[in-house]
Amino acid sequence: MRYRVALDLTVRHGFWGDAPAPLRIAAADPGRLARADIVFKTDGTRAILGLPETAPPPAAVALDILAEPRAIALTEGWQADAVAVLTPAPGQAETGLAAAQETLPRDLGDRRVCRLLLDLAGADPEAGWALSLRLEPVAALWAYHVTGRGAEGPIRVIDPADEVAFEDLGQTPMPDGRRARVLRSARPVPLAARSPWRFRLEETQPAPFDPIALIPVLPAGGANLRPAPGQDGLQSDIYVSLW
Repeated sequence: MRYRVALDLTVRHGFWGDAPAPLRIAAADPGRLARADIVFKTDGTRAILGLPETAPPPAAVALDILAEPRAIALTEGWQADAVAVLTPAPGQAETGLAAAQETLPRDLGDRRVCRLLLDLAGADPEAGWALSLRLEPVAALWAYHVTGRGAEGPIRVIDPADEVAFEDLGQTPMPDGRRARVLRSARPVPLAARSPWRFRLEETQPAPFDPIALIPVLPAGGANLRPAPGQDGLQSDIYVSLW
């Protein structure tokens, strides 16, 4: 029996960029695919559906995107009580969780990020359907907790790209009794395994002298997320010591 590629699905996660993410594509009903002689092959974040060349296109096929716990916590739009259902139009090139208009109830231990309902009958039988699902990373306020004698000076966090500003929240006590100067981003910043952000810690000086770069590239925000004190959203705490 000769087959044609009806669907070529790729899943990418913004936190991992082009690197493989801890995700897996699974058929919601493998038995149904087998009964319809549909070939389903996957290597984790890519799946291919093959249809017999002479067979009529099947009804909508359901594929589930499963995630390890570390990926769930880093996925923007994941819901603890519901599974997003995506129904991209046949031939559509890209989709994401923001496009979901329906949901399914989520049971305890359910690792699904979302379900894709795919109308293969509406796709081009000659060209096939290449679809990309992109999952966006969680964004959080990046809070630099600066300790040491230098934390009491005229310090600031600078974004050389001039896209993210930082607010000085002053001194705050730490669990070990020390105090830290907190410099927090004014808006949430997306997290990434290889962060593109290159924030810098500076000490300002009186004019006409230029600021002193204390730390040319600060550590990036990580997955140690907690509710942001004083406002909605999440916060990633980053600890920096100055002599």
